[in-house]
Amino acid sequence: MVLTPAVSALDPRASIPLAIRVRDRLEERAAAVPFSPRVHDFLGVLDLTRDVQDGISAPTIVVACLREQATPNQVPDPDQGGVVQRVTATIGVYVGVPSHNDPGGRKWKAGAALDTLVAQVRTALLAWAPDGQFPAGRWAPLELRDGRLASLRSGVAWWEARYETHRLMRGAPPAEAPAAVPSTVYSGLYEADPSHQRGRLTGTATC
Repeated sequence: MVLTPAVSALDPRASIPLAIRVRDRLEERAAAVPFSPRVHDFLGVLDLTRDVQDGISAPTIVVACLREQATPNQVPDPDQGGVVQRVTATIGVYVGVPSHNDPGGRKWKAGAALDTLVAQVRTALLAWAPDGQFPAGRWAPLELRDGRLASLRSGVAWWEARYETHRLMRGAPPAEAPAAVPSTVYSGLYEADPSHQRGRLTGTATC
């Protein structure tokens, strides 16, 4: 299991570690109650180097963060409150099983194995919240959005399911440095008052 660092609930982190949590969730469930058929590998899409792809042995599950979508800023005055947005993340879960069927594929053994694994993945992920109980600023429970047969090649049938979750993200306004006021402002004041003995200032003065 890959542990992700603890962060603030509203930290504007990217959603990539979310895919790792989903992968770990599936791996942990399969360890507690083995999936049938047994899954050989649980991978993140960034783990799929060329040598790993060449050595994949189905059944395999691959998890990827596919996209993020953010709403407009919910803070009425960004100068006062920064930025608060609702971010929706789409996670793709790819289930691959061997698809070497009998001649003509009439028995559709791969279809039965694929259907069983996809159902077990849904049971593990549907309504599961990646951050535990869902308070403000944490990932909401996963919802299924769609599924499809993504690929049938190299002797492997791949099913793609897309899940969505959302959270709030906050960006604080940058800290402002003390304002620099040109010396000509002070110079004009001094010139307007001939009795002033200090004369004209040069450079900049900081408030």
